[in-house]
Amino acid sequence: AIKLDHRDWRVTKVAAGINPALAEIMCELAEIKDGDVILDPFCGAGVIPISALLYHQAKTAFATDISSFAINCTKKNSKIAGIENNFIVIKSDVAKSELGRQSIDTIITNLPFGIRTGSHKENINSYQALAEKAKLWLNPSGKMVLLSQEIKLVNETFGNYKLIRDVPIYHHGVNPHIFVY
Repeated sequence: AIKLDHRDWRVTKVAAGINPALAEIMCELAEIKDGDVILDPFCGAGVIPISALLYHQAKTAFATDISSFAINCTKKNSKIAGIENNFIVIKSDVAKSELGRQSIDTIITNLPFGIRTGSHKENINSYQALAEKAKLWLNPSGKMVLLSQEIKLVNETFGNYKLIRDVPIYHHGVNPHIFVY
């Protein structure tokens, strides 16, 4: 049997980490093109950006997270995956992250749910910071693929972006949605 949640390079995990099969679905929904630059601003153990580089021909991936533990997990996983040269890992709060204007083709991320880590109140600030930063970072034809169970908060916060798809899913006892903007 094929284990959908197994990747040989995934040697470390974080508590609220994403299943590799779900990361694959998000990368597919992002329609990553050869040479794209992607960003995961809540990278956890780096499953999404590593998948984008290994299986979807992204040129470069930026991975940021506020947690030192998550950053260390991401670095370990990327080393085993052998993609360190195209992978920039930065410990940073999304609100304080500085990337070039229109330098990102696609933002793909598992937003904080406020269940295993964080809280709804923290999510409000984090989601708002991402919505503001994305205006600067995304190129004019850029996309965002966001996973969250905070459906109302996503709709309110990202309401100025054009929603392309809203895909409800069932994942580990919660019912998040994948939003494509």
